[in-house]
Amino acid sequence: MFSLDRRDFLRATGAGLATLRLPLPAGHLRREFAGEEGTPALVVLFLRGGVDALHALVPYGDPRYYEFRPTLAVAPEDAEGERGVIPLDGDFGLHPALAGLLPFWTAKRLAAVVAVGSPHPTRSHFDAQDFMEYAAPGLRTVRDGWLNRYLTGPAATGASSAGQHRRGLALHGLLPRSLRGRHPALAVPEASVRGDGTVLERFAPLYGGSPEEPAAEGDVVVAAGRTTLEALAFFRRLAGEADAGGGPAYPDSPLAQRLRVLARILRAGAGGRIHGAWPGLRDADLYEGRDLPVTTDFRDVLAAVLRAHFRFDVPRDFFPGHRPARLKGLFG
Repeated sequence: MFSLDRRDFLRATGAGLATLRLPLPAGHLRREFAGEEGTPALVVLFLRGGVDALHALVPYGDPRYYEFRPTLAVAPEDAEGERGVIPLDGDFGLHPALAGLLPFWTAKRLAAVVAVGSPHPTRSHFDAQDFMEYAAPGLRTVRDGWLNRYLTGPAATGASSAGQHRRGLALHGLLPRSLRGRHPALAVPEASVRGDGTVLERFAPLYGGSPEEPAAEGDVVVAAGRTTLEALAFFRRLAGEADAGGGPAYPDSPLAQRLRVLARILRAGAGGRIHGAWPGLRDADLYEGRDLPVTTDFRDVLAAVLRAHFRFDVPRDFFPGHRPARLKGLFG
């Protein structure tokens, strides 16, 4: 058991999620992770602890920003030993701690959508998190996450049936709500479990052998257990290869180390613009006189990603009670 303050939680929270079109058994994982070009993968990083959007993507071109935050605001320029905002255009810039993202912006591989969020008026942090992961604001009966609904959805437009074996993977001990549902998805435990061979060896006899042996045919539960053990054994080897060095250096934090493993998995024209309608920070523009109003429904962004990245024709009932608007220019 360990404790985190809020800043540490934000640094360590939410593992990388990858929805990958690949089979789950380890033998297939090895072949699929060999580095085949052209296979799309979607990495979703969900900060359940929250993020201050006006601190990450600073609206330094809006004078009201500095009126609202006389002490917290990021300075428009470097001054007195403190770094100021990193300009992206004449209106928005990055917090100096996010300077590592600037090369991706310059290469037009990074885009941002401002004032995007849920139309539901709840002020419950926990309800808002769940509504976003299920992509069904206010509908508490929906229990399939939006990523799981994609995994169970129809084939992508123009894709062959061979390329439709979709799989979901969470680099986290618990399966996130966005991946929960009818379609099988794998949650890879924390490094302390994933990297500990004794844990796999203790469970292996329950499913008929060591984690390195081929899965035996027979009982469905046994087969499922063997498949999971094979996958975890594979990830243990993958993490070991990452520890051996090579490739770019990653910070020594839980999130960074998960992303390092994810990068090894993903190795084995929308950028350069700020999207969305900035409502402004005048009193008349604010929601209930205090909050930045939502001008883009987050489900519209999710639909745009699925359409452009996976050529997925989003069904009418994919987002319960909502027909996504098409976002022009987000993906060219």
